[in-house]
Amino acid sequence: MTLGDTAAEVLSRCGPPSFRLASSELVSFRTSRHVELTRVIPVERWTYDRGPHEFVRELTFRDGYLDDIDEGGYGYGD
Repeated sequence: MTLGDTAAEVLSRCGPPSFRLASSELVSFRTSRHVELTRVIPVERWTYDRGPHEFVRELTFRDGYLDDIDEGGYGYGD
């Protein structure tokens, strides 16, 4: 998986996450010198916990695209 992949691509390659959290963010951007637009974008954080022999990974999707990958400590479970 690489930054910019869609959620569907990651799901197809990695399978379902151990945990999934959905929220939204307000994003503002300027379209011209005097015009600024604000829109709500969906944000999802997926956690993959593959057990005590692999690191936990937390993926952040913004507007359906992989925006950030964080690696934690070793996972839990079998």
